[in-house]
Amino acid sequence: MKWSSLETTLKLFKEKDFKYLKMGDYIPAPVKAEMRAKAEQQGLIPKTYSQPLEGIAKNAEYLK
Repeated sequence: MKWSSLETTLKLFKEKDFKYLKMGDYIPAPVKAEMRAKAEQQGLIPKTYSQPLEGIAKNAEYLK
């Protein structure tokens, strides 16, 4: 973690549960957003959209 010290990192891994670490809940929101944007640009993960896509109804019922 670039924004943290070695002591803080060790404390996290000793005291927090696996789910907390796996979900990246320890990462500050601005850092998460920056990392996500970089991964999207590199094609490592699919792009997220802040607004609904054109042509998709907001209240559409899907076939089961």
